[in-house]
Amino acid sequence: MHPNELVKLNRRFCKGAEELRYILKDDSGNAYFSNEKIPDPNEGSWLRTIKFKDKNEYLFVLDIDGEGLDEGMLRGVQGLYDTIKNYLHVKPILKASGSKGAQIIFKLVFDEHIREEDCLTHMRNLSYTLWRISTPIVKEHILFDSKPGIDLHMFTKKRMLRTLSKHLRSNRYSIMFAREDNIDVVNQRMDTGDGLEFKKFPTLEFSEDLIIYTYFSEKEKIAVSFENLPQFDERRELKKDNRFKSLPKFIKRILLAEHVEHNLKWPTIAYLHVFERMHPNDIVEWLWKNSNWIDLSNVRITNYHVRWTCRWCQKSMLKDSSNMRYSSALKYSMPSFPLPDDFLNEIILEMMENSNWRAISHLLLRTRSQFLLDVKAERYVESQISQ
Repeated sequence: MHPNELVKLNRRFCKGAEELRYILKDDSGNAYFSNEKIPDPNEGSWLRTIKFKDKNEYLFVLDIDGEGLDEGMLRGVQGLYDTIKNYLHVKPILKASGSKGAQIIFKLVFDEHIREEDCLTHMRNLSYTLWRISTPIVKEHILFDSKPGIDLHMFTKKRMLRTLSKHLRSNRYSIMFAREDNIDVVNQRMDTGDGLEFKKFPTLEFSEDLIIYTYFSEKEKIAVSFENLPQFDERRELKKDNRFKSLPKFIKRILLAEHVEHNLKWPTIAYLHVFERMHPNDIVEWLWKNSNWIDLSNVRITNYHVRWTCRWCQKSMLKDSSNMRYSSALKYSMPSFPLPDDFLNEIILEMMENSNWRAISHLLLRTRSQFLLDVKAERYVESQISQ
């Protein structure tokens, strides 16, 4: 692309940004930042903040980072594009980073009274929602808050995005590409700088109704959520069925709560599927009758959530069918289950009140064997999600 044309594209891309920075090379070939010296986009990088100046508007950027943009990652990016188009009814921009990944971008407009830190939290949760409701193909190639996958650092203050310019480390272009482009075309665009023309960012008015799932990182310990659970009271289970009454008290506390955070909800569904050997359809109906979760009223999302969790459990258990892992609660190796360590430890500690480590270890081995027999016998074929 002619230098003058690329400069025009970058000026449009940077229009309204709260702050701009540039990356150049000195005479020795070392890269350095500048706020004033503007390089030719063919020779240096332009950066802009995701926040717009004097407005409560942000570039919503799904920054997909990995070891490189390959065919698998591109399939995941295309799947996320389709999710955004179908769920948010906006066609985002697709941009190759010029280095190890890609970005999916559109402008998000917030109410002027929403604070910046809350806007960033909303964007993080919206990104998680989009990833969660995407197809299994997306999740196969793109992880969340991990590599290769969606990098959450983009949703922090003063975060900057490379524009349509040269990436100095890779010597390739950060450039726009089309949804229908294959990996060869995308690579050619990064090598030559021959990207799509940028006109303006697709725009969406933010609404909290768009957020279905709230994200809690692995660093945000499950123990934090424990504190918000109601204390167990036997009187509250009198009207529940026998299955409920036989569950660990820890699980009962989660089920008796009205508002349950995501990092406790999905492991509870996984527990019912694996340890109680419940079919996904039965789990949905059983939760409606025996849990106090308010958000079960969204039938479509509840069905999707349960079915996806169960399908993921099946795949994980088959993949780790002979793996063992150390349990800090059991003080011994135990079978691997698709449950967070802190969550499973709570259950094991309760079991140890009436048993010993050897009996519990045998029980866990038997639970895994029985579940794998069910899966291999295609007892749960109906739970496969058609995408």
